[in-house]
Amino acid sequence: MKLLKKINIVFVLIILLIGVLGNKTEATINCNVKLSASKKEVSNEEKFSIYVRMTNMQVSKGIIAIGAVLEYDKNSLTLEEIEGENKWSDPMYNDETGRLIAVKNQFATKDENVFKITFKVNEKAKKNTWVKVGNFEISDGKEEKNVGGNSITIPIKGDNIETNNSTTNTTTTKKPAGNSNKEDLNENNESKNEETNIIEEDINSNEEVEQEENSIIGILKNDENTQSIEEEETSKENKKTWVDYARYTGEAAIGIGIVAYVGRHIKRPKRRKTR
Repeated sequence: MKLLKKINIVFVLIILLIGVLGNKTEATINCNVKLSASKKEVSNEEKFSIYVRMTNMQVSKGIIAIGAVLEYDKNSLTLEEIEGENKWSDPMYNDETGRLIAVKNQFATKDENVFKITFKVNEKAKKNTWVKVGNFEISDGKEEKNVGGNSITIPIKGDNIETNNSTTNTTTTKKPAGNSNKEDLNENNESKNEETNIIEEDINSNEEVEQEENSIIGILKNDENTQSIEEEETSKENKKTWVDYARYTGEAAIGIGIVAYVGRHIKRPKRRKTR
C-alpha cells in the first residue's frame, strides 16, 4: 500500500509539471469591425455620424494602432470631421486615398468605438447612401493584421432625392449583320485592355502596400507616443525574461527532485532470505 501511494504521488507531480510547462501559449491578434449610424434615416443637408467599433477582440497585449480605408457616397455625402473615440487619437487622413491611421496611448483590450465620422447630406442626394470602412488593420506594435472591414447603408428622405433613370429607360438597337463581328472584336479588345490596366493597377497598389513606410508599423516608427509605449513594453519584456528564467530553473529543479524521489523511494522490494 505504501508503495502504491508513493507511485500515485509521483504521477500527480509529473502531471503538475507537464501542466506548468505546457501552460505557455501564443495568441494572435484579431477582431471584427462594426459600423453603426447615429440616425436611422436622414434628410437633405442634415448631419449624422458613423461610429466604427472593434468587436470580438482577440489579443494578448492589446491593440495600439489601427489603420483603414474610408469610402463613402461622395455624390450624396460630404465629409465633415473624423474624431477618435475612447482615447484614440484623431486619425491622420488622406483625402485622396481615403487612408486613415490612429494610435492610442495605451493598449486596447476590449470592444470599443475607435472612430466617429461625421457627414452632411448634400442638397441633392440619392435615395440610399452608404459608408464603407475597409482594409482595417490592427497592430500591437510588432505584429499587424488586416481584419477586413464593414459597410452600412443609410436611407435619405426629402424632396431633392435623385433617381437613376438611365437603367430603366435603356433601349436596345440591332446591329447590322456585317459589322457585328468587327464590333464584337473591338469590344473584346477593349475589355482585354481594361482587364490588363486593372491588373497593372492592382500590382502597383500591392507593391505600394508591401512597402514598410505604408504599413501601420512603418508609419508609427516616427510617432513619439508609440516609441515611448514600445520602450516601456520592451523593459517589461526584459523583466519577464528574468522571471521566465527563474521559472524554468524552478521547473528543472522540480523535475530533478521527482527523479531523485523516484530513485530513492521506489525500489523493488528485497527478497527475504530463505533458510
